[in-house]
Order: sequence, then structure tokens, then C-alpha cells
Amino acid sequence: MNFDYSAFDIEQIIDIMQKNKVDLSFEKLENLQQTFEEILPILLNAKARSKKYFNPYIKVLNYDYETEELNLISNYNTYADSGVMFDDNNRNHITNINNFLRSYTLLNESYFFDSLNVFGTSIDAKQESIVYHEYGINYIPLKIFHLEELRKFVGYMPCLQKIDIEKIQDCNLTLTNFVVNTDGTPKKLEFVISKKNIFELQIFDEYERNEEIFNIIANTKCEDACKIGFYFTGKEENKISLLFNLIDANVLQKKLNNVDVENILYEITWQDKNILQRTISYLGTF
Repeated sequence: MNFDYSAFDIEQIIDIMQKNKVDLSFEKLENLQQTFEEILPILLNAKARSKKYFNPYIKVLNYDYETEELNLISNYNTYADSGVMFDDNNRNHITNINNFLRSYTLLNESYFFDSLNVFGTSIDAKQESIVYHEYGINYIPLKIFHLEELRKFVGYMPCLQKIDIEKIQDCNLTLTNFVVNTDGTPKKLEFVISKKNIFELQIFDEYERNEEIFNIIANTKCEDACKIGFYFTGKEENKISLLFNLIDANVLQKKLNNVDVENILYEITWQDKNILQRTISYLGTF
């Protein structure tokens, strides 16, 4: 972990030390910088252990659509105040995501994470174990890829491989989330896509109950209300998810009751073209 300390940074640190009546002495500036390098990881890990940095600013409760049984709890924080950047496992996840994305020519100078992005930890309903981590990243539109690199990128998402590569590029899929298993392996990439482009992608044309799905999409309130998730190559490679924000109250009236519709997410997950699960998520500060 190497930090680029400017003269202004060092001046601020020394001022803080003096204000708190801590005396520092050093012969060379390099000695002071090296001391910072050695001390800071200890401070960051200590900060991460403090529970106050992991109080979620929003919690999502995920319910099975048919049974309404709680099956998942997700806590979301911004990087800035969650302490996630100071936890070893999450720091490793972020490093791996960063390295993976930088392996593509057009992205290798990009900055994917900043303090305003979102980190989420999803745990099982009994709150006994972590299921996965989710990292929000700065938006990456797939249309900026060269076709050869896009083919390489799509290779990680088998559900996309049967679609013409130019159509994928034209449909303006924009990478926005990276989901990571607890063992550090990638689980799913999530993209923002417009309703119009969902239809043009034609990915659901042969899927079970696609007419019902398209009706739901058509009745969402937002113009760009869809998030589509493609699972990485592996045991879940034939899975795909579609998430709708701000569902029209009429679509799920029996399930929503009097809940504020703007706090509802509705997700459908398929595997091998059959609906695997339908989930309603309630957003709030429970």
C-alpha cells in the first residue's frame, strides 16, 4: 500500500499532531513518509473493526415473491463512511476488480472506485453468514470496447455469447455493479439497460413467461428502470437476472399492500431459460 503524500498533506498531518500535543521529530522527510506507510494500515484495520463504520445507510430486505418469506438481508454503505476500504478482504476484492477491468486496453487508465460509490454485504435471513459482496463502480458503457475486446469480455457471461456482438454493443449495456462471492471469486456483473434496449436485445424471447416479463417492464415508471445481471462462467453460468426499479403499483398490487412503491425492487432470476426465483425487495432504514 503506497500513498502519494503531497507537501500540503504532510503539513496538515503535522498540524493535527501539534494541535493534539503530539511531538514529532525526524531527520529526513522520507523517514516521515515511511512511518506513515507503516502506521496507516494498522490504523485502517483498527477503524474497520469498529462497528460504527458498518452501520448501513440503507437496508434491503429480500422476500420470495410467492411465499413472501425473507430470504436475504443486504446492508449498503458508501465507501466513504462504511470502512470497506479498510477491510483486508474487501480491499483485496477491489484490487482484483480493478486489475480485471484494467486488463482491457480502453479501460487501463480508468479509475473505477471513488468515495461516493456503494458497497453492499448480503447475508442470509438468519443473519448467520455472508452470502456475497456487491461493489458499485463508475459506469462503463460496453459500446466503448473494441469488438475484439468486447468478445473477450462477453466470454465471461455465457448468456450473452449467443447474441450478435454488434447488437450487444448497440444496446448500450452499461456496467455498474460487480458482485463477488465470499471466497473472492466473481459472481455476477450487473448492467443498466433501458426498457427499449431490453426488447431489442431479444435475450428473453425464448424464456419462460416472457410476455409477463415484458408487461412488467413496460409498466415500470422510469425510462431506464432495468438492471440486468449476467453470472460469471462457473456453476451458475446459465443464470441471468433482471431487476426493475420503481415498479408501477398496479403490477404487484396484491404483494405491495400499502408499501411506498418507490421503495420496491422486483427481481427475476432465470436458469436454463426457466424462472428460478422472483424476489421483492423492500428498501429502507429498518
